[in-house]
Amino acid sequence: MTRRHRIVFVIGSLREGGAEGQLLHLAHGLRSRGWRVSIMLLRSEGARLEAAQREGLPIFHVGLPRFRPLWNPVPWLRLLSCWRRSAQHLARERPHVLHAWLFWAHLWAWLILPAARGAAFVTSRRQTWSDVPASAPIRWIARRIDKASTLVIANARAVAEVAMEGNPAIRRKLRVIPNGIDLAAISAANAADLRAEFPSLRDCTTIAITVANLLPHKGYEDLIEAWRTVAIQHPEAGIVCIGADGGMQRDLQRRIDKFRLGKRVVLAGPRAEVIPLLKGADFAVHASRDEGFSNAVLEYLACGLAVVATRAGGTAEAVEDGVTGFLCPVASPAELALAIQRILESPSRRVMGARAAEEMRRRYPLARMVIRHERVYTTLVQERKQR
Repeated sequence: MTRRHRIVFVIGSLREGGAEGQLLHLAHGLRSRGWRVSIMLLRSEGARLEAAQREGLPIFHVGLPRFRPLWNPVPWLRLLSCWRRSAQHLARERPHVLHAWLFWAHLWAWLILPAARGAAFVTSRRQTWSDVPASAPIRWIARRIDKASTLVIANARAVAEVAMEGNPAIRRKLRVIPNGIDLAAISAANAADLRAEFPSLRDCTTIAITVANLLPHKGYEDLIEAWRTVAIQHPEAGIVCIGADGGMQRDLQRRIDKFRLGKRVVLAGPRAEVIPLLKGADFAVHASRDEGFSNAVLEYLACGLAVVATRAGGTAEAVEDGVTGFLCPVASPAELALAIQRILESPSRRVMGARAAEEMRRRYPLARMVIRHERVYTTLVQERKQR
C-alpha cells in the first residue's frame, strides 16, 4: 500500500519558480494520497518556504554555504558537515524514492545517494542548460548522475530531446510528464484592475502581461526592443512585467527610459498572487530565449489569454500557432514585434483565449500530473521490492 511509501524531494530553494511550484503541488497531492513526503532544501530561502512550513510539509534544511571567495576553507569545512547531516537524515528517513529537481539538487542527491540504501533515484529535467554553466566538467557530472539515476523525468518532449542529445544512453530511463495547473485556484480568482494596480499604464487601452524573473535567458532585452517597435503603431498598448530581479533590472529600466517607454512598459517586481493579474490582462507575451515547459505559459492560457511566445523549449507544445496564440523565432525582436502587432490587431483574440482555457482544462489538470508521478514511483518501488 502507498501509505508505507516514503519519498524525499531534493531542491535548491523554494523561490517563486515553476519547478518549485510544481514540486509543492506534487508533494501536497502525494500526501493526500497517503504518501509520506519530506523535502530536503539546500538553502533555506524562497518566497514559498514560509507557506510550505505553515502547511506542515516536513523540511530538512541542508544549509549549504556560499563559496565566496572560492579558496576560503571555512565553507568547505561546513560543506562536509552538511554532507554528513544530509546522509544521516536520509538514513533515518529510509525513503523508497529520492527525487531531485534541477541540476544542483541532482548533484547533492547523487553525493548522498549511498545513505538512501537502495532507494530509487529519480532526477527531473525541466530546462535545457540555462540553470547551470554548460561547461565540459558540468556535462560530465550530469552524465554520471544520469547513469546513477533509476529514472529521469522531463516535463516536455523538447526537454527530453535535449536530454537525449546530451546523453543518448538515458533514452530507456526517460519519461515525459508535463506540468499540471491548479485550475481550481484559477477559477476562484477575481480579475485585478491593472490600471489601478499600475497607474503609469492608466492611459493604455490594451494591457499585456509577462511573468518571468529578470534573467538573461528570459528574453527581456528582446521584449523591450520589440515593444519599442510596437509603440510606434500602437501607442495605446502597454505591458506589465512580473518577476524578481535576477541582476538585470537596472539595465532594463535604463533601456525603457532611453526608448521613452515608461508609460508603456512596467517592471513590477515579484508578486505573491499572479493569477488575478493574469485574469485582468488582455493577452500575454513570453519572450524566452531558453525554456523548459513554462508554467507561466500554461497559466496564461488557463486564464483565457491568447499568447505571443517564442518557440523556446516546450512552449510550442502548449501554444498552438494561429489557434491559441502566435509563435515566433527565439531572440528575434523584429519577429516578436510583428507577432505582438498581429495579436493587437486580431479581432479573434478573445476567441483564441477561450480556446486556450478549454484546452488547458482538458490537457493539464493538476491531478493528472500527480497521478502520473505516483504511478511511476509505485512501479519503481514494486520493482525494487521484487529485486
